[in-house]
Amino acid sequence: MTRMRLRAEFLDEDREKWLSDLDELDRIADSAIRLVREEVNQDAVEPLELDRLVRDIEAEMTLLGHAISIEHLDKVSVKAGALGLRRALRNLIGDRVISLREILKGTRKLRAIAGERNIHGACGLGANREGNV
Repeated sequence: MTRMRLRAEFLDEDREKWLSDLDELDRIADSAIRLVREEVNQDAVEPLELDRLVRDIEAEMTLLGHAISIEHLDKVSVKAGALGLRRALRNLIGDRVISLREILKGTRKLRAIAGERNIHGACGLGANREGNV
């Protein structure tokens, strides 16, 4: 990475883009290293309330402007690493929101062609007319 960064410093064209991409690669590598360390560190395992973690992530997504609503959760306790489990759940829920938004965009286009005006949710999550999940 250091050699690539040095080479990028001497570029005239696309220099900023290369440096930005290298910064992103650094962040990805650091994240992967942290994840491996968490998995190896057995001391990080603790009892967690899974339903509470999901509700916290739902609140975070709402604060970020995603109109998400998780209707029913059973109370479930698990033993896991809090950071790793939170990251995994956040990724799953975030990916679901992004996927549904893309599905809704396609649905909106198809319905516009067919002349319909109503958009309904898919996969258990609802959406309003603006496409918020």
